Amino acid sequence: MASPRPLVFLPQPTPPSALGRLQAVAEVDMGEDGSRIMTRADLLERVRRADALFHLMHDLVDAELIAAATRLRVI
Repeated sequence: MASPRPLVFLPQPTPPSALGRLQAVAEVDMGEDGSRIMTRADLLERVRRADALFHLMHDLVDAELIAAATRLRVI
């Protein structure tokens, strides 16, 4: 039985070419609005389900976020 595909969380939209490559190997949860930084509450909620976090420098990755993301394997 094949293992389930990992879930990659991107708080900000990413270019279609990069998105397509990610979607070929993983499920993708991507923020919809590139004009604003995702709220901390939304970031914490959505990272809980993620196996991987692909973030930008303005996303605060701290002990609280890592503790909330029990499935997280890579940042």
